[in-house]
Amino acid sequence: MADGGPPTPRLGEGIFTGNRAIQLLIDPGNGAIVDASDAACAFFERPRDELVGARLAEFDLAGEEGIREAIGAAMAGDAYHSARRVRLPSGVIREMEAFGGPITIGGRRLIYTIVHDVSLQRSYEAALRRQTAVFEAAMDGMAFLDREGRFLTLNPAYARIYGFDSPGELEGELWLLLHDEEERRRLVEEVGSELSTTGSWRGRASGRRRDGSSFDQELSLSVLPDGGLACVVRDISEQLRTERLQRALLQVAETTHRAEDTEELYPALHAIVAELMYARNFYIALWHPETGEVSYPYWVDEHDPRPEREPLGQGLTAQVLRTGETLLVDPEVLSGLVGQGLIELRGSISVDWLGVPLRSGGRTYGALVVQSYGEDQRYSSEDRDLLTFVSQQIAVAIERKRAEEEIRRLAFHDPLTGLPNRRLFRDRLEVALARARRHGGRVGVLHFDVDRFKTINDSMGHAIGDQMLRAVATRVAEGLRGSDAVARLGGDDFAVLVDDTADAAGIRQVAERLMSALRQPFVVDGRELWTTVSMGISVFPDDGATAERLLEQADVAMYRAKEKGSDAIEFFTPVLRERASENLALESSLRVALAAGDLDLHFQPIVDCLSGRVRVCEALVRWQRAGELVPPEKFIPLAEVTGLIVPLGSWVLRRACEQARGWQQAGFVNLTVSVNLSTRQLQHADLVDEVTRILAETGLAPGALELEMTESHALLSAELTTRVLARLRALGVRLAIDDFGSGYASLSYLRRLPVHAVKLDRAFVHGIPFDADNTAIASGVIEMAHALGLEVVAEGVETQEQRDSLVRWGCDRLQGFLVSPALPAAELDAWLRRNGGRVGFWTAS
Repeated sequence: MADGGPPTPRLGEGIFTGNRAIQLLIDPGNGAIVDASDAACAFFERPRDELVGARLAEFDLAGEEGIREAIGAAMAGDAYHSARRVRLPSGVIREMEAFGGPITIGGRRLIYTIVHDVSLQRSYEAALRRQTAVFEAAMDGMAFLDREGRFLTLNPAYARIYGFDSPGELEGELWLLLHDEEERRRLVEEVGSELSTTGSWRGRASGRRRDGSSFDQELSLSVLPDGGLACVVRDISEQLRTERLQRALLQVAETTHRAEDTEELYPALHAIVAELMYARNFYIALWHPETGEVSYPYWVDEHDPRPEREPLGQGLTAQVLRTGETLLVDPEVLSGLVGQGLIELRGSISVDWLGVPLRSGGRTYGALVVQSYGEDQRYSSEDRDLLTFVSQQIAVAIERKRAEEEIRRLAFHDPLTGLPNRRLFRDRLEVALARARRHGGRVGVLHFDVDRFKTINDSMGHAIGDQMLRAVATRVAEGLRGSDAVARLGGDDFAVLVDDTADAAGIRQVAERLMSALRQPFVVDGRELWTTVSMGISVFPDDGATAERLLEQADVAMYRAKEKGSDAIEFFTPVLRERASENLALESSLRVALAAGDLDLHFQPIVDCLSGRVRVCEALVRWQRAGELVPPEKFIPLAEVTGLIVPLGSWVLRRACEQARGWQQAGFVNLTVSVNLSTRQLQHADLVDEVTRILAETGLAPGALELEMTESHALLSAELTTRVLARLRALGVRLAIDDFGSGYASLSYLRRLPVHAVKLDRAFVHGIPFDADNTAIASGVIEMAHALGLEVVAEGVETQEQRDSLVRWGCDRLQGFLVSPALPAAELDAWLRRNGGRVGFWTAS
């Protein structure tokens, strides 16, 4: 994507798309046009960049006062209808009718308006009073009536609208063609009064055709010089259907923005469909291909209770899910489907059944169904087409809300095991501590990890390791009391909250019971695996008063248990605080190494998904201490806590820019270097100035530098982060969100961040394409990111199957062992030269 960033989305883009109607979004404060459809630009004879910002008073012959009156009427209710006369730039005067109402988009209150050009209709009405030359050829129904409203002369269109073959078949009074007796009496009185006062009347009524069916009509009556009446009638059923459709699409869009979750969205969608057709019986079905089951998250039916989650089966819903096609079933069609063996009858039998598929990304993921049990409520082909059209936007709304819910769930739960994560565990622990303070109880925190898990993971593969962790999570959860809770903190680290206990002995009993359960063999992928755990315990109030403190103390105790030989329980004691001295020594060594430049950078290539060409190299810091490699996960968090991360980050940034400039001078001119930013760096006042200075001193172009920050870092001090990132982007530096999906950044917030790319967290790449949950999440994140104009980089790609799936979903770039591990600069330089800047075995998919 270009450095200039994605275009700013138009406010009306989701409403106007695919619709040829003249549509406007209007600012009620000043009457200015804030967005317009293509048809509106053509009607007002101005390109969009000129039309947007123009005030309606520039066109409307009623001027400012008339516009203010119309806006007031529009904002006073849910919908409005207004007749207007406008002068276009060409000098032509047009008459139009505006329909619409208030709408909220992105927190902004606007007026949504659909405009119908009725100039031609008005000219017909005028021509009817002046001449009858066009009478027979008119498309609208026209008639002349006597003083009592009896037909004298009418054109063929008039007869045709009411279902008659010729004008001669129509006789009697105009009012006899109204469908409803009560409406007939009301209109006779209303029209008579209006005609005697103004000489004309225009309005809508329900007409009655020859076969007894009803339709929506618009009537225009004018008093003639001889006292008789001229009448123009138009069948507006299709027009009103279009307006209802537009209103439904508008409501779906607004509901999607407003609803917090699917629980709130589903009944709102039901109400919208009910305005379009009979929908007393309505349900939504979701297809889960990974289990072959169907669930019914929303179900309203006057006869049958909501089914439980069940196999797909052979019902009508299953037919829609299998074929991905709309199905309208009446008794005759039902008999045919049963006779062909395509479906099996179940539940109450409806008279009419209408189901439409819910599709997203080219796949059918669910169905929306309405059904009727009465002969007086039948579904037509028009209902079928209408629901099929509306369901397209409904499907997008449901899928988007489900994706948001999944991301929200992942903010508080571990994606691998489904257990609460550290964030949720900490919240629950704080609640337990508050309760213990009130009642004088004790709370235990058990922190354990799986002994020798790394050996299992390395020797048997990540897939077996992941299954092992899930099995541990399940066994621990099953062994706890209802008041206790377990969480996965990360890796093979777990924590247990022991709530509502009288003393440490009770906490030890829980710990020993868990230890005993975890010593039993696990059956993973058809083989038995044995393991033990090392467990540290802290107790409130003895070892700390806060959740963080208790977690820290339990962690210290756990490492002491591991030092004792694993498969052990260790309670925290003050003696264990001496371990803190080790961290002090590590900090001191890091300061010396940083001052002496005894650190090194390794670089991991990031390649284009399709071509395999290296586009970016991510810089990763390495530290050898006394001849041994210190794991980054050990010294980087220490640097973050002590503040050393700021000078360390500066050192990494400068070295990375120098190396990138060297590669460019060696012929790799399009190579970009990526550097990670920490929270402290993002919050450092001099960050932008420092980046500017280092780029100038190293000679590296801003566009050749990419800065990464984790999703959680971006969410901290959001306002400050946004300002800093905006300045960096203005400088020309590329920006990316790392580990995307591991935290929870709302889509609305992510849209405000001036970033170019997101890096899909490796946790979601594991298991692709065989893990249905990870597959759904990864493809959904890619689709959402692209919808926001962002590139997607997948981390931790290790297999060709993962690469093929990611390419198929449109992922832009890949990083992982499939391409190359992180290498020292010299080795990567040789690797680049040897491979010509691309992965040698890569082939386009």
